[in-house]
Amino acid sequence: MNGEEFCLTRAIGDSFVKVPAGYDFRDVTAPQVVTSEPEVSITELMNDDLFIILASDGVWGWMTNEAAVQFVHHSLRTTAQQDPQIAAQELANHVIFNLKSTDNVSVIIILPRKLNHCRPLSFGVPRNMPQ
Repeated sequence: MNGEEFCLTRAIGDSFVKVPAGYDFRDVTAPQVVTSEPEVSITELMNDDLFIILASDGVWGWMTNEAAVQFVHHSLRTTAQQDPQIAAQELANHVIFNLKSTDNVSVIIILPRKLNHCRPLSFGVPRNMPQ
């Protein structure tokens, strides 16, 4: 950013790199060019969802969603006991060594358990908690 090396920790704590040139970083009303506000979405899993890929931009900058899903699907089919840890390592290695990603690469593969009866999640105030 502006010719400077930018680390993830700066997005969370180094306020002097979070405002545009010409603004005082101590001014809480200054516009933020970097935020630590997470992007969140809620997606209902379907019966045919086999796995979830959680990965850093070092993966998504080099692979499309479809390519990553195909890679993991193939890896899980050819891995002993469909091991998600091995699939995650293989995806990370592929991105680093074959696609030559120079960004941080982190991968977690989740195999959701199929439960017959689940109640919907509630993100409201927990019961027995004062409001």
